[in-house]
Amino acid sequence: MSASALELPAAQSIDHWYFLSGVEVAAAPGASAIVALGDSITDGHGATTNGNDRWPDDLAARLQRTAATKAVAVLNEGIGGNRLLADGLGPNALARVDRDVLAQSGVRYLIVLEGINDIGTLTRTSSATDAQHEELVRRMIGAYRQITMRAHAHGIKVIGGTIMPFTGSAFITQGPPTSQTGRRSTHGSVLQDISTPWLISTR
Repeated sequence: MSASALELPAAQSIDHWYFLSGVEVAAAPGASAIVALGDSITDGHGATTNGNDRWPDDLAARLQRTAATKAVAVLNEGIGGNRLLADGLGPNALARVDRDVLAQSGVRYLIVLEGINDIGTLTRTSSATDAQHEELVRRMIGAYRQITMRAHAHGIKVIGGTIMPFTGSAFITQGPPTSQTGRRSTHGSVLQDISTPWLISTR
């Protein structure tokens, strides 16, 4: 199979992308991009297979409907199971900033929706003390600040997405009050402490 072939008679459909990580296209002067940096919520967990109805898809469709934002692309940099601080299914979000945000063409905005897996995995298999929760929240807030500062240094505006409630999930089988307190603590820090002027609130 050749990439220059005009026809691909043996082509087949498949519900995964194994090798393709992105597509760059020629764009008009002034075109720009939004990077959606996140976990499975951004990657598409729960979305329709081949339905293109993940939240970044909906955002892209909405931007396309308005003349003023028609030249703004949305780059989905979501990885299922991703965390701010620790590697798992792929490198952690803090380590991904250079490759998935700063190295992308035309990026002017960054949406960060990360953190639920950090809080959830702390108590997924065993309980954690209040001190351990507090330390995790402190480190997460530091990671948000680092991402924001690095983006701002490259002229990229940052939009923070707050951690969504997760009552009823496997994440709160051990000590739910502390887990939810951690979520609210990071929520409050995004609102008050982190140097980002915009917020997508899900509380």
